[in-house]
Amino acid sequence: MENGIIRKIKELLSDDSTITQDEVISYIKKNISKVSYDSFLAQKLLWKILGNNALSDDQKIALVQDIQKQYPTEMISNLALFTDYVMNKFRKVNDTIKETIRKNFDSIFMFMTCLNQFSLMKGGLVRYPKDILIKNAFAIWGNIDCKDEYNLILIPDAIVIEKVHVLEVVYLLAMEIGCMYERYEAISYLSEEILATDFKDGKMVFEIGIKDIDYSYGIKLGSEYNLLAWSKRAEKTIPEPEIFEYYKCYVCKKCFIMNIAADEKEWIISMVKNQLTSETYLDFLICRSKKYQTGIYLVSVLLYLYIEYLFVILLSNQGYGVIQINDIKRNCCFGKDMSNMDFQRILEFIGIQDSYKFIGMDRPYFKVKSQIYLFSSLFDTDYNIFEDLRDIIFNQRKSELGEEVNYFGKSVLETCVKQRFRCSGWTALSSSIKVKNTDFALVAWKDGKVILGQVKTAHSGRKPYQLWKAFKTIEKANIQISRCKEAITKDENLLFSNLKREKLVQSRHEIKEIIYMIITGTSYFSMSSDVAVISIEDISNILTLERNNPEEFMDVIMNPISMYSLDRIPEIHDSLLDFDDVQIIYEDLDE
Repeated sequence: MENGIIRKIKELLSDDSTITQDEVISYIKKNISKVSYDSFLAQKLLWKILGNNALSDDQKIALVQDIQKQYPTEMISNLALFTDYVMNKFRKVNDTIKETIRKNFDSIFMFMTCLNQFSLMKGGLVRYPKDILIKNAFAIWGNIDCKDEYNLILIPDAIVIEKVHVLEVVYLLAMEIGCMYERYEAISYLSEEILATDFKDGKMVFEIGIKDIDYSYGIKLGSEYNLLAWSKRAEKTIPEPEIFEYYKCYVCKKCFIMNIAADEKEWIISMVKNQLTSETYLDFLICRSKKYQTGIYLVSVLLYLYIEYLFVILLSNQGYGVIQINDIKRNCCFGKDMSNMDFQRILEFIGIQDSYKFIGMDRPYFKVKSQIYLFSSLFDTDYNIFEDLRDIIFNQRKSELGEEVNYFGKSVLETCVKQRFRCSGWTALSSSIKVKNTDFALVAWKDGKVILGQVKTAHSGRKPYQLWKAFKTIEKANIQISRCKEAITKDENLLFSNLKREKLVQSRHEIKEIIYMIITGTSYFSMSSDVAVISIEDISNILTLERNNPEEFMDVIMNPISMYSLDRIPEIHDSLLDFDDVQIIYEDLDE
């Protein structure tokens, strides 16, 4: 019900809504109480209300006052002040950026060429402000047919230098609103909250604190954990032979034809290897489905585009390269196995489908007619093809993938988890059992121990929304397990009767220990609750530990991160954003 109400509110507040203002206000007032405070923040409904052009200021104020009755009054009041300030600042600065770009550049290609030079001079650009500049440029020229201009663009050095100075100005403006919006995102996705607002010395002052130290601490610690686990895995992991050998051969051939030095060739190969060794077990399962080939086809195409970007960075004096759409299928691994329909489907999932479209910072290239342009300034050194793969595969808005995702979750992931337990000497039921309306996909038995587990495909990239979404999935599973634990504690026959029916035990006394766990696709929240949250990546290591060092098993089950020694523990410190008209004081954890 909540999701339906949120979708309806967004629809009513959209710019193309034909519903009257009174109907919008009436629906929100009637239904806002059915939306949880967390969802209200995460879906940025206050931003959408205050930013709606159809509602008058008086109507917006009345709506906010009504919303304050449903949620914590002071928090909504502070959030409304902060949202209104950030939104107005964003609009004002964004308009300035757009107008400056319009006045100083003649086309998207002139803009991108100068941005390449600016990026080289700066040694790289911060992602969010860079994204703001590019989106504004595409808002100006994105729908214009550039005819033959894109075939070659040569700009005199003196003009490039002049334009780079212009970019310096707008980049600093974008940095300013980027810093503010980063705080707004943190508030929206529950890691921070506004503690106080004030007006001092002609400036608005916002004091922001960490809302849930366990949540923020878990993400930071999980990030450290992921990096360390990846480095351990990379020491032992050999990239999947077929795709690595294919692209290694492709790189060698291209380097030979283009007379590229051996050390530069080895650099490209090492970058490809780093990408492939970052594959997690979850990625492995996605790509090795016997029923669907979408995963491995996506990896192949994404890796091919990544390699072409590496060549652009090495070779292009102009800072951009061009590839033909048809070359992707012809040159990529598994291209011969893809039907034309498969290939078009993959391009659509990536976003390469419109005749003139900037795909976005996650996939930094755009298509003009039958060509794709790769600009070096768009390249993100932090890009990971498997993070991109998971974002595409588990994107619920792509309904075409719904059947594949459901098949993966039920038929692949759960089956593999159970098989890993069986290989370690546990008896794992093929079917789930239900205890007090809670389904346990994993029921495993060994030496008096019973493991009751929920298996969730919850995965997470590093974006605030992705982290929040994964956390809420795990939180929901944890609530279900807590209810079940309470019921089993009150009625000792409840679990026994289920296990006896499955012929695992004959008497209650055989059950010595009950272990609850949540198995997921992410390690970020391994310390988020009293129930063990274990990634599919780690479950084999933990089961191996149980077999070899049973006395440590329970410690690691409750704290998977303890398998590794982390170099440091993040600490809280105060940070300050000080601009002409606003000061933002906020708590932060060490990077």
